[in-house]
Amino acid sequence: MKIMKILFIGDSIIKGSQGVNFVKLVSKHFPTFQITNLGIDGESLNLISKRLLNHLKKVNDYDYIILEGGAGDIALPTFLEKGKLFEFAYRHQLKKGIIPLTNSADFHSFMNITIREVKGKFNGKLILLTLGCLNEKLDSKLNFKREEYNQVIKQLSKEQNILLADPGILVNDFLKAKTQNDFYYGNFWSVAYTDRIFTLFNRGARYLSKKRNLWLTIDGVHLNEKGAELFAQSIINLLEIEMQQLALR
Repeated sequence: MKIMKILFIGDSIIKGSQGVNFVKLVSKHFPTFQITNLGIDGESLNLISKRLLNHLKKVNDYDYIILEGGAGDIALPTFLEKGKLFEFAYRHQLKKGIIPLTNSADFHSFMNITIREVKGKFNGKLILLTLGCLNEKLDSKLNFKREEYNQVIKQLSKEQNILLADPGILVNDFLKAKTQNDFYYGNFWSVAYTDRIFTLFNRGARYLSKKRNLWLTIDGVHLNEKGAELFAQSIINLLEIEMQQLALR
């Protein structure tokens, strides 16, 4: 039986080193799959796209590529409003080549080009991933913007005839029934260091979420156990359907 090869690529949500790693949950569900994780913290779509296209020049025999991007494009510019240390971190990211796509039109254009270029280099199936929450208050400005970007992702999946996994809708449905909180990152040292250390310990993510009155994340962005479960389920459900269809051929 053929071993399925899957590439996950995106930002810190894919990397999973801050909070709970949902890619590991997918890997646990499909223990025979060969899964590669190319998530990097804090990247906007332009760098994720560049890394993916460069990677495909070396390795392009994946069966599926799961692409997540856009959260950094929305989140990074907000660092300019959160104090000097966050501003310094933002400037540092710009020096690394990050160019946040700060409106949905630019995001649509860049994602559309990325999809076309990937399809030109890759014979497997591309899966787009919608974005999870950016704070847990669904009527916040950040989440309105996230919804705009998610609509772009959904539109492009239809136009380009590619697969879509939609954790964003699962996140929305879950939070609608809850008392919502607009906590969005903590202080700089929490985001940069201590949250990452806490989540190395058993139930560390749960502790941070409880402390901040959050349901799906440890800081409004990075996933706790329940948030990771929703993200993983969106991928697992899609891949289960794909495996069933392959078995019938």
